[in-house]
Amino acid sequence: MSYDLFARKDAQHSEKLPRSQVHDIIGSIPYVEPNGPAGFVLKQGDEVYMEIDVDLVSEEGDSIGDLDSPSAEVNRVDFHVPYGFADGLDSSTAVAQQITEHLGWELYDPQSDSTFRRSKTAKPWWKFW
Repeated sequence: MSYDLFARKDAQHSEKLPRSQVHDIIGSIPYVEPNGPAGFVLKQGDEVYMEIDVDLVSEEGDSIGDLDSPSAEVNRVDFHVPYGFADGLDSSTAVAQQITEHLGWELYDPQSDSTFRRSKTAKPWWKFW
């Protein structure tokens, strides 16, 4: 079980970007490492704080991409935070928000069926106070 968020241009997933561009953005984030051809993990040491999947989805949000042989274009980035790390959710969502802002998309929270807004006062765990 996990707390899930995803980045998208809009509710219809109308914008597709080159996978390579999205991978470059995600791969530039500190503590984010590749995890297969279509995904990444946010980790420090052996602890995985969030899984990140780059996908191609239909207008309804159903995956039409193949994670084993990913498409050249993508229109959604999924973020999965294991409930065991829910206490550190602010740090994971800060990374998700950073990626989303680089893409020029919105961060959507399907649990609340709304665009995700994080606190401006929360500092990510990788930054020094």
